[in-house]
Amino acid sequence: MYVTLDLPEDLMHRLEQRAREDGVTIDDVVEAALRQYLAKPAPNDERGQLPNAMSLGGVQPGIDLDDGSALQDLLDRDLPTEKLR
Repeated sequence: MYVTLDLPEDLMHRLEQRAREDGVTIDDVVEAALRQYLAKPAPNDERGQLPNAMSLGGVQPGIDLDDGSALQDLLDRDLPTEKLR
Protein backbone atom coordinates (compact mmCIF):
# COMPACT_ATOMS: atom_id res chain seq x y z
CA MET A 1 0.00 0.00 0.00
CA TYR A 2 1.28 3.44 -0.86
CA VAL A 3 1.22 6.08 1.90
CA THR A 4 2.48 9.66 2.00
CA LEU A 5 3.96 10.87 5.28
CA ASP A 6 4.66 14.47 6.21
CA LEU A 7 7.71 14.18 8.48
CA PRO A 8 9.92 16.89 9.97
CA GLU A 9 13.06 17.35 7.90
CA ASP A 10 15.46 16.34 10.71
CA LEU A 11 13.51 13.12 11.31
CA MET A 12 13.57 12.27 7.61
CA HIS A 13 17.35 12.79 7.49
CA ARG A 14 17.80 10.51 10.51
CA LEU A 15 15.51 7.93 8.91
CA GLU A 16 17.47 7.98 5.64
CA GLN A 17 20.78 7.74 7.48
CA ARG A 18 19.62 4.83 9.64
CA ALA A 19 18.27 2.93 6.63
CA ARG A 20 21.60 3.39 4.82
CA GLU A 21 23.58 2.26 7.88
CA ASP A 22 21.41 -0.83 8.28
CA GLY A 23 21.39 -1.61 4.54
CA VAL A 24 17.61 -1.56 4.33
CA THR A 25 14.98 0.61 2.71
CA ILE A 26 13.13 3.46 4.40
CA ASP A 27 9.98 1.38 3.97
CA ASP A 28 11.62 -1.43 5.97
CA VAL A 29 12.53 0.93 8.84
CA VAL A 30 9.06 2.52 8.96
CA GLU A 31 7.35 -0.89 8.82
CA ALA A 32 9.52 -2.28 11.64
CA ALA A 33 8.90 0.82 13.78
CA LEU A 34 5.14 0.66 13.22
CA ARG A 35 4.99 -3.05 14.00
CA GLN A 36 6.95 -2.52 17.22
CA TYR A 37 4.74 0.42 18.22
CA LEU A 38 1.51 -1.43 17.48
CA ALA A 39 2.64 -4.57 19.34
CA LYS A 40 2.49 -2.66 22.65
CA PRO A 41 -0.89 -2.44 24.38
CA ALA A 42 -2.61 0.91 24.07
CA PRO A 43 -2.29 3.05 27.21
CA ASN A 44 -6.07 3.41 27.38
CA ASP A 45 -6.67 -0.33 27.01
CA GLU A 46 -9.45 -0.87 29.56
CA ARG A 47 -8.68 -4.56 29.83
CA GLY A 48 -5.30 -3.89 31.37
CA GLN A 49 -3.15 -6.68 32.70
CA LEU A 50 -4.61 -9.27 35.00
CA PRO A 51 -2.49 -10.04 38.05
CA ASN A 52 -1.24 -13.57 38.41
CA ALA A 53 -1.38 -15.49 41.67
CA MET A 54 2.34 -15.13 42.32
CA SER A 55 2.29 -11.33 41.98
CA LEU A 56 -0.35 -11.28 44.73
CA GLY A 57 1.72 -13.35 47.13
CA GLY A 58 0.74 -16.81 45.95
CA VAL A 59 -2.35 -18.94 46.20
CA GLN A 60 -4.23 -19.26 49.47
CA PRO A 61 -3.38 -22.46 51.35
CA GLY A 62 -5.76 -25.25 50.41
CA ILE A 63 -6.75 -23.71 47.05
CA ASP A 64 -6.34 -26.05 44.10
CA LEU A 65 -6.36 -24.03 40.88
CA ASP A 66 -7.02 -27.24 38.94
CA ASP A 67 -10.30 -27.89 40.82
CA GLY A 68 -12.83 -25.66 39.07
CA SER A 69 -15.78 -26.62 41.25
CA ALA A 70 -13.86 -25.84 44.46
CA LEU A 71 -12.86 -22.47 43.02
CA GLN A 72 -16.46 -21.74 42.08
CA ASP A 73 -17.59 -22.66 45.62
CA LEU A 74 -15.03 -20.21 47.01
CA LEU A 75 -16.21 -17.45 44.69
CA ASP A 76 -19.86 -18.17 45.52
CA ARG A 77 -19.20 -17.38 49.19
CA ASP A 78 -19.44 -13.62 48.39
CA LEU A 79 -16.21 -12.87 50.22
CA PRO A 80 -14.60 -9.49 49.63
CA THR A 81 -11.84 -9.71 47.03
CA GLU A 82 -9.22 -9.00 49.69
CA LYS A 83 -10.20 -12.21 51.50
CA LEU A 84 -9.57 -14.25 48.35
CA ARG A 85 -5.91 -13.26 48.24
